[in-house]
Amino acid sequence: MIQKQMQNTKQKWDITELSIILDMKKNWISVLKPIWDNDRYDIVIEKDWKFLRIQCKTASVKNWNTIFIHNYSINRNNKKHIKKKYTKEEIDFLWTFYNWTTYLISINELWNKNGMLLRFKPTLNNQNKCINYLDDYKLEKQLKKIWWLIEN
Repeated sequence: MIQKQMQNTKQKWDITELSIILDMKKNWISVLKPIWDNDRYDIVIEKDWKFLRIQCKTASVKNWNTIFIHNYSINRNNKKHIKKKYTKEEIDFLWTFYNWTTYLISINELWNKNGMLLRFKPTLNNQNKCINYLDDYKLEKQLKKIWWLIEN
C-alpha cells in the first residue's frame, strides 16, 4: 500500500502556482514567468501588450469557516526572518488556490494590511460589514477587475 505523504511548503506553493497558470490559460490569458525566484511577483499576465504582476500565495485554513491570505513574504537572512509586505508598486494582485479553486485579490484591497480573511459562510450573527466572502474573489468574478486594470 502506498502511503500518501503530507505536502511540504514548496509542494503546496507549486500546486498553487500551477493551478493559477492553468486557470489563466483556460481563459485565454497569456502568462509570463520570471526566470529567477527573487522577484516580488511570481507570474505576469498580459493582454494587448499591457501587463499585471501577480504574487501567488498559499491559503491558510484558519478554522472551519475561513481561510487567510498573507500579504507579505518572509525570507531568512543572517539567522533572522525578514517580513516584507507587498506594495502597489510591486504587484497588482495576490492569487491563491484553495479546494481546487483559484481566488484573486487586488493589492488595492490589501496594501496596508497583513492579509485578508475570507469566509466560506455568513457569520452567525449575519454581520456583513467588513466581511469578505470567498465566493466574491473567484476568478470568474474577478476577471472584470483584471480587464479594467489592463484597459485603463
